[in-house]
Amino acid sequence: MGAKAEGSASYGHPTGFDEKKCDLAFNKDSCSYSVVEKDNPSKNCEFTGMKCFLGFLLVCLLSTSSCDAQCYAEKVSPKAKGCIDKQGTLHNFNAKWRTKDCFQCTCSKESINCCSLFAVPLLYDQKKCQRIFNPLTCRYTVVEKADPSKPCKVHGWVG
Repeated sequence: MGAKAEGSASYGHPTGFDEKKCDLAFNKDSCSYSVVEKDNPSKNCEFTGMKCFLGFLLVCLLSTSSCDAQCYAEKVSPKAKGCIDKQGTLHNFNAKWRTKDCFQCTCSKESINCCSLFAVPLLYDQKKCQRIFNPLTCRYTVVEKADPSKPCKVHGWVG
């Protein structure tokens, strides 16, 4: 087998696969990564390790939509001169940036990888309280529905 990746990119990515023959693929429907052959993406490659971000998995499992992942990746064309984000901005390889919706992104020759900069409150009295996201601070607060000036106690956060 050829050179192996040493898994320093970001959380939730498979590591220890042959980068010359294989590539990362993110499935938004299942909120998971797989390692596939570059020449035949329908075939899986073997890999030896997995960095796993517990919050990423927990949010996917508890999510009511198909995927509210804390991290996501998008493949970059092999002929690309950099990474084009969702707003159409071109970023150089190895660049890092923060999006308007509070994600930290990095650009590599293989993919754009983005992870949330915020924690999501999960364990609180959902009948009495509501969570409110502030995009300026990239933070949630949990307040009473009847009186939003009163904070609620949160027992668990993910992210």
